Amino acid sequence: MKAGALFSGIGGFCYGFEAAGVPTAWAVEFDRHAADTYAHNFTKTRLICNDIRDVSVAKDNLEPVDVL
Repeated sequence: MKAGALFSGIGGFCYGFEAAGVPTAWAVEFDRHAADTYAHNFTKTRLICNDIRDVSVAKDNLEPVDVL
């Protein structure tokens, strides 16, 4: 299983999923400060720092996930 994170913040939910064995394939966060912290905490996760209204599966080439 893989997860995708919307409104990911600094990665609290992602940390919990990762601890349960569910890696996060990609995350979306608009706030630059939160995104910087997320990127520091999750170096292997693809991070999209953009407004969620401007993110799309096709345009951003988001891989399918099991948990959102």
